[in-house]
Amino acid sequence: MKARATSFLKWLGGILLTLLGFSSCGTTKTLEEDIEWGGPRPIPGVAISMYGVPTSSFKVSGTVRDGAGKTLKGIQVISYYGESTWMRTDTTYTDAAGQFSRTMRTYPADKVGFTFNDIDGRDNGGEFASKSTTVAVKQVGAGDGAWFQGTYEARADVQLEKKR
Repeated sequence: MKARATSFLKWLGGILLTLLGFSSCGTTKTLEEDIEWGGPRPIPGVAISMYGVPTSSFKVSGTVRDGAGKTLKGIQVISYYGESTWMRTDTTYTDAAGQFSRTMRTYPADKVGFTFNDIDGRDNGGEFASKSTTVAVKQVGAGDGAWFQGTYEARADVQLEKKR
């Protein structure tokens, strides 16, 4: 009987701690104010408990050309973000104008590595050798002083050489 009472008290304590923890999340503003302001904002003089990880808006983009300056479509672009982000790699492809772009919500890296692969053979005007490069990440927009760390970009404009 004593073991059953102890088990019940532990269960009840766990439930109470869970409810108290979640009840401290949030602000005193209404949902309509959050939507109007573009999301939750800190209120001066009010302590707010938050759960989560700081994030940013992070964009990789660029253009791929051949040796004559002609843009190349269908080039596979693999981006490597490093160990500090939840998304370590991502793959996209160049469009008809030879451009690629990908925007995500994550924590930015200091540098981004890119590998460019011609995966369609001769369909884009020839067979091109793969190329890798690393570019620095630049902050292009400020954060909100709380969880949003700002807007970051990494741009890679490359030229691929034809395979011999």
